[in-house]
Amino acid sequence: MEMTFEHPLYLAFLLLLPLLAAIHFYSLNHVRQRALRFANFEALERVVQAKAVVPKNYALLLMRMAVLVGFTLATAGMTLHYEIYGSYYDYALAIDSSSSMLATDLMPDRITATTQTASVWLRALPPGSSAAVSSFSSQADVLMPLTSDMQAASDAIQGVLVGRSGGTSLCEALKASTNQLMASPNPGAIVLISDGQNNAGCLLEDGIGYAKRYNMTVFSIGVGNRQGGKIEGLPDLVFKLNETDLVLASAETNGKYFRAETRQQMADALSKVSVPGTMHKQIPLTVPLMMLSFLLVFLDWGLSATKYRSIP
Repeated sequence: MEMTFEHPLYLAFLLLLPLLAAIHFYSLNHVRQRALRFANFEALERVVQAKAVVPKNYALLLMRMAVLVGFTLATAGMTLHYEIYGSYYDYALAIDSSSSMLATDLMPDRITATTQTASVWLRALPPGSSAAVSSFSSQADVLMPLTSDMQAASDAIQGVLVGRSGGTSLCEALKASTNQLMASPNPGAIVLISDGQNNAGCLLEDGIGYAKRYNMTVFSIGVGNRQGGKIEGLPDLVFKLNETDLVLASAETNGKYFRAETRQQMADALSKVSVPGTMHKQIPLTVPLMMLSFLLVFLDWGLSATKYRSIP
C-alpha cells in the first residue's frame, strides 16, 4: 500500500502547521490578558475551580490542524494505491457481430454460442476483476466500458446483435478495446472472438500497432470449424473460419490464438486467458478529504460557540 500525489508541490502548505499553532497560542495569550483587565482573577478561579482564565483549547487546535492537513492533501491530489488478489489482466472482450456469425456449425449458431459462453466466463472471473465489452463488424461499438461489475458486463453481452454487414474489422475492434484499457494501471488483455479476416475498416497492421503502443496482449479465439457452416436462408453458401489475421494479431502482441470448434473448446480457451495474479487498485482521496475537512470546519464553528469559546 502506498500514497501518491498528483501535485506534490502543494504539500509545502503543511509547513504552515507550526505557524497555525503559534497563532493559536498567541491569540489565547492575548485573550487572557484582556480577560485579566476586566476580571478578578482570584475570585474567578475560586468559582470555576480552574487553573487558568482562558483554556488552552487543544481540541480546537488539533481540529484546525487537521483541517489544514486535509485541505492540503486534497489539493495535492492524494491517491491510495493497494494490491489485491484477482486477475493479472484487465480484459476488453470484443465479439464479432458480422453476419457470418449466424453460421450453424456451433449450435444453435456461432454468435449465440459465443455470447452465452463468454457471459459465463465473465461471471466466473475472480472478485475485483475488470472488463469491458464491445461488438464489431465493419465498425466497433462499446457495449460496456471498463467495469469491475462482472454481472453488468455479462448482461451487456446480451446487447451483441448481428448486423447486416458482412464486413469484419479486426482493426477497429483492437483500437476500441485498447481505448478502454489504456488508462488502467493493470496490464491489458484484449480477448478477440471472431470467425474471419480483417476485410473492412482500417488496416489490420494499424490496429496491431495501436495495441502494441499501449502494451496490450491479444488473445484471439477463432469460432467455427474447418468445414464451415451455413446460414439459414443461404443454403448454397458456406462460411469458413479464417484464422490467418487472428493468429497474426496474437503473435504480434505476445498473446495466443485458440481455435473453438465447439462450445467446450471456447470455454477452455477463455479459462486459459484467465490469468490469476495481483491486481493494482487505486482510490482517489481528493473528494473524501475535502468532505472531511469541511465537516471539521463546521464542527469548529459549532464548538466555538460552546465551552470552547474564549472568555472575552
